[in-house]
Amino acid sequence: MTREEFLKNQDDYCNEKNEPFFMPKNGYCYSCRRDIVQPLIDRGKTGKDELITGCPLCHRSYCD
Repeated sequence: MTREEFLKNQDDYCNEKNEPFFMPKNGYCYSCRRDIVQPLIDRGKTGKDELITGCPLCHRSYCD
């Protein structure tokens, strides 16, 4: 899976569930500036099945 596919899946999920898109649109954490998409993919996430609300690396919440 590519980062573009993951970001599209997350956008589609948010639209389908009528949820806000919390994670950074470019996939880089607002706080630590690291790519969060690849670590999520490495953990088996697809972006289709859950709302991403925080950084998996620095644990910064995007919904505060």
